[in-house]
Amino acid sequence: MNRYEFHPEFTVDAFTKGKKSECNEDSLVIAENCLAVFDGATDKTGLKFEEDPESGLFRTGGEIASRIGAKVVAQSNAVGIELAKNINSAISSYYEQYNPKAINDSSFRFATTMVAAKILDDTLVVTQIGDSWYRINGEPFTNDKKVDEIRAQERQAKIKELLKEGVPVEEAAVQGREAILPELKKQHLLQNNPDDKLGYGALDGSEVPNQEPYIIVKEFALSDISTIDIVSDGYPILENSESTVENFENEFRRVEEEDPYHYIINPGTKPGIDDRTVVIATR
Repeated sequence: MNRYEFHPEFTVDAFTKGKKSECNEDSLVIAENCLAVFDGATDKTGLKFEEDPESGLFRTGGEIASRIGAKVVAQSNAVGIELAKNINSAISSYYEQYNPKAINDSSFRFATTMVAAKILDDTLVVTQIGDSWYRINGEPFTNDKKVDEIRAQERQAKIKELLKEGVPVEEAAVQGREAILPELKKQHLLQNNPDDKLGYGALDGSEVPNQEPYIIVKEFALSDISTIDIVSDGYPILENSESTVENFENEFRRVEEEDPYHYIINPGTKPGIDDRTVVIATR
């Protein structure tokens, strides 16, 4: 846990941890008048890219997308759709140099979610794209993807069916994921697609429709705010608890202990933990 200041009246705590020690597709920003969290997603091709040719350091597409987003947010005063355009422009520029197939083929596009909170005068403006979430004074603001809820329910049903057949839960959890994988591989077609009822917003280099739920922009009077929590979906929703990293970690551990394969109290599209990040500003 680290402590920072982004505004004279607030103290900021932050914690991030990758599901793998060598890879964390989450990124965070703590800058003057700005807090943000990004949760990158690698395209289903699984390609890795040489981010720095001199060092030979390879990164997943999800890592690159979240880091591009973080860099743009830290250097920009934009909010809302203008901020989304700036990030997508930077991602598109990366495609031109390192991943040209992604320009015309969405199956090669990596992506990232974003929750960016910026102080403009006496107002906190929060821009939310994708399913990362936040709390203001303990009240959660979520933007779950309908398609993920559907796929999670399908996986849950498959696991329960396999368990009735006597399949061990460890294997059932894997087979449950395999059962929905064909649909997951087509999910890129829903990114920033307002023509499909299951469409959702993502920062992937393509245009984000300027409408909910693709992008959600909310404003809060800064004088009314005592706590700001910005969270990637590696953490379960925390309700009725004080804003501390410890409380988020305790809730994470509780859910993992009770539902380690993610099909009971916290149904998901895959077994196992995800990258997790939380940034907390307290007045």
